[in-house]
Amino acid sequence: MVSYSIPLPSDPTEIGKRAQRLRSLLGMSVSDVASEAGVNDGDVIRLEQGSDVSLVAALAIHRVLSGELVSEVMFTRPRLKTIDEVEAFEARRLANR
Repeated sequence: MVSYSIPLPSDPTEIGKRAQRLRSLLGMSVSDVASEAGVNDGDVIRLEQGSDVSLVAALAIHRVLSGELVSEVMFTRPRLKTIDEVEAFEARRLANR
């Protein structure tokens, strides 16, 4: 199986390049993406350039380009590094019931 994944970005410019590349591979114009995402063309352009764009716009553009609803999975799993952190997290979760 061929992997088409792109390495994880390390900065906003890389995120923008990935978005632009994906848009291009999908054969979509900036206006196509903006229209489907419910944002303006400038938001798509700024995201692709690695400039500031609202979180709402970035998530909407992501949904159009990837088909994934990031908002459904955001903030659902805690970042736990050790078993001690897992145990402490579970103890707090159970205590708050």
